[in-house]
Amino acid sequence: MANNDAPKRNDRTKRDIKRALLELLASKPLDSITMSELAREAQVSRSTLYQHYNNTYDAYEDIVRGFHDDVSPIMSEAACFDGIEPPGTRPFCDLIRDEEHRAIVGMPGFLDTYMQHMDTAGNNEFISALASAGYRHEICEALSVFQMNGCFNAAKKYGHDEALWREVREAIDTFICGGLSACQNKRHHQLLGAAARKRGMRSLSD
Repeated sequence: MANNDAPKRNDRTKRDIKRALLELLASKPLDSITMSELAREAQVSRSTLYQHYNNTYDAYEDIVRGFHDDVSPIMSEAACFDGIEPPGTRPFCDLIRDEEHRAIVGMPGFLDTYMQHMDTAGNNEFISALASAGYRHEICEALSVFQMNGCFNAAKKYGHDEALWREVREAIDTFICGGLSACQNKRHHQLLGAAARKRGMRSLSD
């Protein structure tokens, strides 16, 4: 019975630790929060805390991973496909506007940590769509960074006004879809052109 309860107890402890870290982040930066302070805030022993996390940044990354799991796929967000957002998920640009996420989103390096997790999870649909069009990884990654930074900063600057934000988000979604489509079409024509030139050179050599 005790073994069956252990996973639930561990999950509950981790939730308490992450909640405590978010409360501390509301008043001070991550690099000034000690493990002892986090243990006190979470009301757990230091040994229990170290069973789950090596340091405070480790706990922060776990919070970012949880945030990522709540984000709907970008291709569904922008309506590039007729996809339906998975239950319980919301668009990235909407989640970062929430009051409850202000502490984590306001952390320096949040977006870098978030995007690293996207790469690790291997579910960056934007990169996959560009890669399928023939772009090498560095180009796909650069365009993904451009897109994510744009959405992130636009949501922070214009997200306070709900009516305005709806218009801004619609324009951003249109821009993303249009840009992606243009990249895919241009690459397709480049590949067709290269194939045609190759065929032409073969004809001249015959």
